[in-house]
Amino acid sequence: MRHRLGLRVVLADLMDELEIKGDEPTIEALADFSKRNAPHIKGILNLTIPLDESPVWILSQYLGQLGLSTQSRRPLEDGKRVRYYRLCTEDVAFAQQVLEYRQRQRDAEKGGDRRNGNSKRLILLECRPCMALMPRPHPPLM
Repeated sequence: MRHRLGLRVVLADLMDELEIKGDEPTIEALADFSKRNAPHIKGILNLTIPLDESPVWILSQYLGQLGLSTQSRRPLEDGKRVRYYRLCTEDVAFAQQVLEYRQRQRDAEKGGDRRNGNSKRLILLECRPCMALMPRPHPPLM
């Protein structure tokens, strides 16, 4: 679902330290798609999308689900203050640490499963001759 929203493209830009204002076509498209499909998004991502919220607010909700947030700055441009948003660097660093940890855990589990699976097979092979020599209980007499 996040892929269909276009979140991957927006997130890739933000990860490349690009700043956004909220009026970019990709952000607008994400917000429009989210508002049109609000019931589906609620059902799939458990996220309520109010129809009167700004594109940046909607983006921040998706980022919040991923454990990310934005920082903003307001420089003066042509006599007006314009707000620019970028990803919070501390959140990005923490998210990368979590992903690396999870990948190490998956790799360790895969390696452990192979070892455990092989050792279980080996034990079964070693036990089969022993099991054949064990006396079997007699069926009860009636």
